[in-house]
Amino acid sequence: MRAFAVLSLVAFSGCASDGAVRVFWEKVDDAKLQRVCNAPGDLVRVNGCAKVAGDMCIIYTRAEGGYSGQFDYHQTLGHELRHCFEGAWHK
Repeated sequence: MRAFAVLSLVAFSGCASDGAVRVFWEKVDDAKLQRVCNAPGDLVRVNGCAKVAGDMCIIYTRAEGGYSGQFDYHQTLGHELRHCFEGAWHK
């Protein structure tokens, strides 16, 4: 599992202790991604997900080769990172 250093994000936001989130990034194969990210019975194939518990957030994505291009890879990672800080923002 890879850990992201979010200290720079916290420092730029001006808050050193309030609202800090520890972010971990796990690259997994597609089968595990679907298992971790989908609810039982879901038929949608996801590109990634973020699981938030308290001040910890784990982002699950496929390995880099599992996307149609570098843009999709970065877009998915950024999308899931936003969930870590803003929760279910697109509901």
